[in-house]
Amino acid sequence: MSVLVTSGELRNRIYDYCVESGPITLPFSRPCFGGLRYACMILSIEYTPLYLARTIVLLQPSDVERYHAVFYPNLQSCG
Repeated sequence: MSVLVTSGELRNRIYDYCVESGPITLPFSRPCFGGLRYACMILSIEYTPLYLARTIVLLQPSDVERYHAVFYPNLQSCG
């Protein structure tokens, strides 16, 4: 059964389960569930905002600009 044919409520429960259990450190640790965002366009649209809002990411100062460019491309630069 495809996730896409399930109800929105059930998909939201699945998405809640698929949140990282602790902080991820970039670029070294590999996120467990981040790849779900790339499974298909609908999953990306539904899951990405939840994933980004709930995932704690630890970055080195030198990686902040690259992280913002990849995950938040529409934000203006602070510097």
